[in-house]
Amino acid sequence: MKKRTLSILSLILACLFLFAGCDEAMAGKDGADGKDGINGKSAYDLAVENGYTGTLEEFLQSLIGADGKDGADGKDGVDGTNGKDGTDGKDGATGNGIAKIEKTDRDGLTDTYTITFTD
Repeated sequence: MKKRTLSILSLILACLFLFAGCDEAMAGKDGADGKDGINGKSAYDLAVENGYTGTLEEFLQSLIGADGKDGADGKDGVDGTNGKDGTDGKDGATGNGIAKIEKTDRDGLTDTYTITFTD
């Protein structure tokens, strides 16, 4: 009995494989589209039908989960091109400036400097 069942099953599988390649050659034109179906129920409507008693706003809030972990930082982008040089500024008023700065002493970690100004 087992041998006969296997033979029949093998014959069925062979026919399926044989005719599987014929679909494209035997295919006809597509038919016309059917009518649109009626709109289905919303997730909220289904929840209410299954015992949910909260408001729509409470239902929507219940769908929001905790924030996920931050992702890894992305690669640095390529440097942009240099912009145009700006225009020169106005000359400043004449005044006292620094003529020189000299290190005059050192005591441990403390350095002492002398600053000489111009007139």
